[in-house]
Amino acid sequence: MNNYLTYYDIDWKKYLHIFESYDYIQGLFIISPNETDKCLHIGNINDTYFLPLYDITSKKINKLTNLGPFITKKIYTEHLDDNIEKSMINFYKNNKHFKWIGILGGKRMIR
Repeated sequence: MNNYLTYYDIDWKKYLHIFESYDYIQGLFIISPNETDKCLHIGNINDTYFLPLYDITSKKINKLTNLGPFITKKIYTEHLDDNIEKSMINFYKNNKHFKWIGILGGKRMIR
């Protein structure tokens, strides 16, 4: 977990393989089920339970009311300082081929 940045006490280990399953993922975000219609469904991963994945980059991110906790690799932040979100956004602006992937939040994931 030393190569990753996050704010929240979430067991992200079970989701880190998503970074390797798809190319160019900069961050994994938790989104609420009622906001999936504002995102683009890009696939599913069948782990312990069915896990749909959503693309939330580009104009889609402006449609979300609540962009939940996230995790990113440290190498995907620019000039990292106290504001991780700002660092991620700056990186994304200059590297639009990277993706922000949403996974569904719920009681199973958040302590």
